[in-house]
Amino acid sequence: MLLLLALAAVVGQAAAQAAAPAAAESGPTYYIAADEVAWNYAPSGVNLCYGEAFSGDPTLWTQLGVGSTYTKAQYRRYTDSSFQAVADVPQQDKHVGIYGPILRAAVGQVLTVVLKNNLPFAINLEPAGVQPADGAAAAAQQAVANPIGQTPVAPSVAPGETVTYRFLVPASMGPSELEPSAKMWLYRSTVDLVAHANAGLVGPLLISNTPEVNTGADPATSGQERDIITILQILDESTSPFLEENLANRTALEMGVTDAGLAESNLKHAFNGFLFCNAGDMVMKQGERVRWHMASVGSETDMHSLHMHGNTWLNNGHRADSLSMLPGTVRSLKFSTENAGFWLMHCHVGDHINAGMKAMYMVERDESLPVLSGFKEGSGTVRRYYIEAEEETWDYAPRGADFCTGKPVPWTPEQAVFTVANSLSLGSKYTKARYVEYTDDTFTTEKRRSEQDEYLGILGPILRAEVGDTIEVVFKNSLRFPVSIHPHGVAYLKNSEGSPYFDGTMGEDQADDSVKPGTTYKYTWHVPESSGPGPNDPSTILWMYHSHNNEVADPYAGLTGAIVIGRKGEVKEDLTAKEVDREVVLFFTVFNEVASLYKDVNAQKMGFTDIDAWEAVAEENFNSMASSDQALALASEELETAKAAAAPAAATTAATAATTTTAAAPAPAAARAAAAGGRRLLARAVEALSRRQLQSEEEEEEGYEESMLKHVINGFLYCSMPVLNFTQGEIVRFHVMALGTEVDLHTPNFVGQSILVDRERKAAAGMMPGAMHTVDVVMSNPGLSLVQCRVADHISAGMRALINVTAAPELAAEQNKAAAEATVKRYFIRAELADWNYTPLGLDACTNSTFGPDAEVFVAKTNITVGSVYKKAVYRQYTDARFTQRVAAPAFQGVLGPTLFAEVGQTLEVVFQNALPFDANFMPDGGLELLPAGGEGGANGTIEAEAPVATGETVTLRYYVPASAGPAAGDLNTVAYAYTSSVDLVGHPNAGLIGVLVVGSPGALDSTSGTPQGVDSIVPLLFTILDEGASPLLPDSMKAAGVGVAATFTPTWGESNLKHVVNGYLYCNLPGLEAPRGSNVRFVLVGMGSEADLHSPAFAGQVLRTKSTTYQTAELMPTVVQEVDVQLQAAGRWDVYCQVHDHYTAGMRATLVGQLEEGTWIYVDHDDVEPALPFYTIANTSAGPFHRLFIVEGSGARDEKDGATLMHVRDRRLLGHRPPLSAVPAMPFQWEVGRLTVRAWPVAEQTIRVDFGEQSVELPVQPDTPVADYKVILATKLGIPRAGLVLLAHKPAKDAFKAELELLLPDDASLRQLGVTPDWRLELLQGPLGDPLVVQVQLHIGGIAFVAHLKQLLVAHARVPARAMSLTLRGRRLQDPELLSKHLRKCGTLQMTLPNSLTMYKSGRERRETRDLLNALPSMRVLGMAGFSGAASRQEQSHCLLEIVHPGGEIDVVKCPADTTFTQLKAALQAHWASGHVYSEQSSVLLVKLSRWHRHQAELRQQQEREAEEARRPGVQRPAGQRCCSSGCGTGRNAPSGCHY
Repeated sequence: MLLLLALAAVVGQAAAQAAAPAAAESGPTYYIAADEVAWNYAPSGVNLCYGEAFSGDPTLWTQLGVGSTYTKAQYRRYTDSSFQAVADVPQQDKHVGIYGPILRAAVGQVLTVVLKNNLPFAINLEPAGVQPADGAAAAAQQAVANPIGQTPVAPSVAPGETVTYRFLVPASMGPSELEPSAKMWLYRSTVDLVAHANAGLVGPLLISNTPEVNTGADPATSGQERDIITILQILDESTSPFLEENLANRTALEMGVTDAGLAESNLKHAFNGFLFCNAGDMVMKQGERVRWHMASVGSETDMHSLHMHGNTWLNNGHRADSLSMLPGTVRSLKFSTENAGFWLMHCHVGDHINAGMKAMYMVERDESLPVLSGFKEGSGTVRRYYIEAEEETWDYAPRGADFCTGKPVPWTPEQAVFTVANSLSLGSKYTKARYVEYTDDTFTTEKRRSEQDEYLGILGPILRAEVGDTIEVVFKNSLRFPVSIHPHGVAYLKNSEGSPYFDGTMGEDQADDSVKPGTTYKYTWHVPESSGPGPNDPSTILWMYHSHNNEVADPYAGLTGAIVIGRKGEVKEDLTAKEVDREVVLFFTVFNEVASLYKDVNAQKMGFTDIDAWEAVAEENFNSMASSDQALALASEELETAKAAAAPAAATTAATAATTTTAAAPAPAAARAAAAGGRRLLARAVEALSRRQLQSEEEEEEGYEESMLKHVINGFLYCSMPVLNFTQGEIVRFHVMALGTEVDLHTPNFVGQSILVDRERKAAAGMMPGAMHTVDVVMSNPGLSLVQCRVADHISAGMRALINVTAAPELAAEQNKAAAEATVKRYFIRAELADWNYTPLGLDACTNSTFGPDAEVFVAKTNITVGSVYKKAVYRQYTDARFTQRVAAPAFQGVLGPTLFAEVGQTLEVVFQNALPFDANFMPDGGLELLPAGGEGGANGTIEAEAPVATGETVTLRYYVPASAGPAAGDLNTVAYAYTSSVDLVGHPNAGLIGVLVVGSPGALDSTSGTPQGVDSIVPLLFTILDEGASPLLPDSMKAAGVGVAATFTPTWGESNLKHVVNGYLYCNLPGLEAPRGSNVRFVLVGMGSEADLHSPAFAGQVLRTKSTTYQTAELMPTVVQEVDVQLQAAGRWDVYCQVHDHYTAGMRATLVGQLEEGTWIYVDHDDVEPALPFYTIANTSAGPFHRLFIVEGSGARDEKDGATLMHVRDRRLLGHRPPLSAVPAMPFQWEVGRLTVRAWPVAEQTIRVDFGEQSVELPVQPDTPVADYKVILATKLGIPRAGLVLLAHKPAKDAFKAELELLLPDDASLRQLGVTPDWRLELLQGPLGDPLVVQVQLHIGGIAFVAHLKQLLVAHARVPARAMSLTLRGRRLQDPELLSKHLRKCGTLQMTLPNSLTMYKSGRERRETRDLLNALPSMRVLGMAGFSGAASRQEQSHCLLEIVHPGGEIDVVKCPADTTFTQLKAALQAHWASGHVYSEQSSVLLVKLSRWHRHQAELRQQQEREAEEARRPGVQRPAGQRCCSSGCGTGRNAPSGCHY
């Protein structure tokens, strides 16, 4: 145990002490076990949403594949530490389902959790936001023990073990004034963040400010508020640790589905672990106080918008009935229970609705109250509307060209996909449905829109009311389909809900659910206080209405509109807000015509019988085009190669000059056009291939459907929407909403303006399906500009519209005058090329290991992947306009441009030079006023606000910072925006042109550093997926890496170019992210990118503070920037990561180092932690940085009382990595344990001296000498076994001593003198600083782990002791005497590890060096770099056959009885090898393959024979695109379930 104690008062620590938490109170203790359970996602066996048996698509998730019952993991509460009796779950908590028990604590308490692990793999239980109760001591212990890895808040627990966690609950975790009295945080297992979450190891923790309001007592008897927990998660059983157990050795074919169908069936779109309304026990009383806690967990598809029918809630003072959540989002809401009934709730994402992410909740009627208890009859006005659902041909692009520059531009080939008709597309004109307003119930006179409202497009009429009113809608359905109108937000009885589901109603109460064609129905909706603006809302808020008969297909047809509700007395006569000049409604969506009500109607217009027939032809055509693209691209590459070979030498000189840092002349227009054409061709081919390769569940990612996906604003593409006209200085309220599915991640952005959303200043509002936001915009910049979705794919696909702001001369004059008198903040910024390495450390620094298989696709350089080094474009700051001397940037800045600072009322001046080989510019978001004010844009009305800057040109841009760009009431004292190049809003950010602008309120910023008042530092962090495939520099990167066009048609190409980064670095390679313990850091969290760029940054062991409350994660989408303050609670190395599972796996992680203060003493107990034998990094002649450094007083003081060593911190960077050489004291480093001492230090520039006990040796440093030679010399001169001598050489080929540092470890004999027996095993790790892979040995001494260095396995002859083998089945180590056959029946792959572990080097050179070294050792022999995995299947009932396949093709077979134990198997293998079957030195890989593969091949052959036989039957003709299975034949969506997916 390591204790961090203050032994003396240290000057300068007062601030840290002031920040220290108050003394902790004792708190609750929970006994929790992680158990294996059988979980049924649909225990009723029926679809309870509709009260019917499962049929059609829902059977995929409930009956096909594995079915609805899976083996899972669950945290369960026990009565005491004996873990004999499971505690009863209170009735009010049973709805939590698969998730762990509700834990409760108050701020200031110590929460104690006794955790027992009954699972076959290591786990932990880590609540968000808490700190270890022992504070800095525990964190420092972990940090010193893991100087390169990260500090766990809760250490892992091995199978069968029990640990006690003590967590301190800081005051920052408590609820704020506008939150309910208890606030939810999540706890989970973080040992394997992805697999364990999908296994079920997640649970709720409720924190209150005082314990008495959070006891968990029955609300019915205690009077406490009721807690309802809903966690939305797509539980991916394919990544669960129990996958093989759930498959039970069955193939997809045996389960009646395809491989893709099995993968889809394993995606459980669940409410608390239940599907299709099978979640129960969410019951409350009418008028009861309810704290409703909502959360989302999962991956990119886990963007959820939880919509509740019947009632609303307050979220931090904002009224809503829909909550948009990213993975990791947690919110606690004040839920209204005014309206009694049995109500539906569901995720509003279309795909999730179809897959069963629905549930029900009950508000039991209080007979003393009206059904709608919040509404008082006669309190307002009846607002009556007459609406008809009509069919029409809708034109998405009525202007016939791209008008986004302000003038018509012909369609590009990419745009023509969405707008131009052909045999497989109707172009821009499709049959759709609209809600149309009429003057009365005769429906003869349409109520025409004003010219100002023509922008509404496909939207229905805006329905307006104020609190207290009643809305009546007389609805006529003139469509050929039954439809309805379902409103959000307002109060209604069951006969006006407009949504069919199994709610117990009948008769007239169901007439509203589905209005038949040709009939009319009247809906009545009420507007109580709970439907109006909340205390933190503006005076008017938005609700949407849409048809809910088919909740996915109806909105896709166009049946959507807006309801705007005003606060009583705060609206004008026309019911618009008094506080603004105008209100506008914008609807962002991707209309999917393949899923619309009119899909078959539109397919018939193209000459097909239905949409399935269209799909069959479209898919075939798409695949054919992709093949043609590939052939053309390869032919083009061959031509270019031939041209290059014939080019004169002068071309090489010109190309070299073009890559220098000085500004180059622009390429000729023809060459640039040709290059752009080539990129477009390549991009189209790559996109086609990647979409065919990725077996995505999303219909939108089917490449052949692209033309049917219309990315629109109000139903318009590419600025075809009528122009929105405003006057400079006007305040305009935009009500924005979204519907759709997983591609419908939208970030509305107003170019040149900032927006006010939820009392916070932003550049964009993050939205997903079901989202409704009300944002205010001050029209600051005159001229023609854009409103657009800043998601990259959506920009390309046309989700843009025009805004024209007419200049106000008087206002412009005032702005120019203010700007002339303002302080000028001047920056010199250059856009230039850079060679960027995403992983400069060459290893996964999160785990201090080599990159695993998941990481290799992103970082490995091969003949078909670029690897980690790319050509990028970056913004860099210089000292003046000569651009010769660069301003040093913090190491953590990474790929980001310089952070710019300005205050409200100041002028920001940017002198910008473009040194890139293409046009670029500098465009800041945030509504800064471009000077001089009052300009009307470019000539002919074109957009010129941020004009392109040609290569080599320099421009000066001046901006005035108005109050509308500064912090708002809900912000901290600063607000931040991104800046980028608007010349190509897709390609340039992906190339690297991104930076941050911080705007402070007057006086908020330090005049020198820019640091805001109240914080110690400010750090920008960019979370994005940099898509190198979209970068204009991709050809340059490919050329530098030697990768040709052929590589772009391989399955891994697209994925390999998606870099999931934090500031441009992967896998914790971000340097310099550090701050002293107790300091307050403001993090500027920036999102950029495309549809997959939904990010949830989390800081392990930390709480994120905004002005109004605290969170466990932030929420980022493209162009969304969020500022949070983090006070580092303890020293340590804390994980900073995106909680989106795919992004976490792909490397979107960094390490935040909390540094110890100078003068701190730490105790190191020899028996518990690694620093008992600390690793001293030894200085040499290198001027480069260290990776880690421990500095001690002399050789360390001895404390005889407890046998500990006192270490004194002389440098704040103790827990950081890569301290500078200047931090090294001028004394030898030594390591002292008992009688053994090792010293080493530089003697002269070419010599290093090593002391080992009483011996000493000086070694010359010679160029080109392999590390192995130094090791042999040292071992010989010192007389020690080479196995006990380890060299930390990060460049093993040559000049290792010259470049890096070395380290010695004791030999076995010396260790035995200390009374310990070494246990050696191999792991694959990577040198901390260098590029090469290094196999390291981990030496275990009484449970203490020491990392040493060895390059290969040492095996004595061919006899392998059975006790030296370990056997692992999918990560689980199997114990003797378990039966072999028991596990082989369940699982496909058996991993056998020979003594210590077997690994293969990357290159032949490294293999040769290792063999040379090891062959020099007496009685040792190299048996080959052989890692092998094994598996078996039963060839006959009583035996197992193991196939051992050698690389050369030779096959050995070992036969053993079916009841063989692992002990017997090891003995059999040992005997087999001892009889002469040994591996050759040339064998680099040994594989033991599954015989199951043979069985699978046999099944496939049988299936093919059946299909061939069927095809030969006379008279049988199969339609195009038809698919057949044992269950029958069909096409498209009518195909048999097992074949369709």
